[in-house]
Amino acid sequence: MMVLGIDFGTKKVGLALLEATSTVISPLPVVKNDRHLFLHLVKIVSDYRVEIIVVGMPSYETTQKKVKRFVQNFELFLQKDLTIQYVNEDNTSLGIKSQINSPKQEKNLDSLSAVAILEQWQTETFNMTA
Repeated sequence: MMVLGIDFGTKKVGLALLEATSTVISPLPVVKNDRHLFLHLVKIVSDYRVEIIVVGMPSYETTQKKVKRFVQNFELFLQKDLTIQYVNEDNTSLGIKSQINSPKQEKNLDSLSAVAILEQWQTETFNMTA
């Protein structure tokens, strides 16, 4: 089972994949948040046979509304019933920024944040089942 992590942003969207039977989380290329966003996401969901989508949810109310609107639109575009879950993403990017030491990593900041979101989800899911 594949899990897609999403770090939503108004300009860019970070993505990462987790195969639920392993602990390896792989960042995917950052995708522009433009009129082709949902086409890119649907292709990823289809190509990797994603069954669960984990979206980072900030605690700021105005940003929460944007994330929820994005997820609602994505669900309509998908036309497929997938499990969508949220995890707190507060300070994810700040934590990642402190670890970045190359321009390539800086370019992938959003996807590295998506990795952190999946790590958080994995920890919460494991702790709930333990």
